[in-house]
Amino acid sequence: MAKALAVFDENILETFKTIEEVIEYANSIGVNTQDNDADGIFSLDIIDDKDTLAGTPFMLLNWRFNKGTWGEFVSCEIMDNSGNHAIMNDGSAGICKQLRDLTDYRMENGHPTPNALRYIKSGVKASRYTHEMPDGTEIQAVTYYLQY
Repeated sequence: MAKALAVFDENILETFKTIEEVIEYANSIGVNTQDNDADGIFSLDIIDDKDTLAGTPFMLLNWRFNKGTWGEFVSCEIMDNSGNHAIMNDGSAGICKQLRDLTDYRMENGHPTPNALRYIKSGVKASRYTHEMPDGTEIQAVTYYLQY
């Protein structure tokens, strides 16, 4: 993962009242919230194995919803407690749905950053199961959930 300039302070997140306060804080930890050229976003590592986030605290810096081949998926920029940044993608009924619900709730309640800044204190948890396909074959599947 790429190294950030500073480590976030999880206790400050609940104190934000305006977008300007969020931008000022983001800038103080080296996150350019107004980067219209997206320079650097493609240099971030993509997390291929979400099991590496099990039990590991991290910060969701921002996320966006995208249309994929099989429906909606979410792309998240995350930062761990060491200040390392990476991208996590998810299209499941777990993380994607959790972030859709959180975003919708925040939007309904006038939150200043509906798609940004959420501390995940216990990482992710995997739910492993057998899924029956339409042709009757069974496959092993996994759904990941954020552990707030």
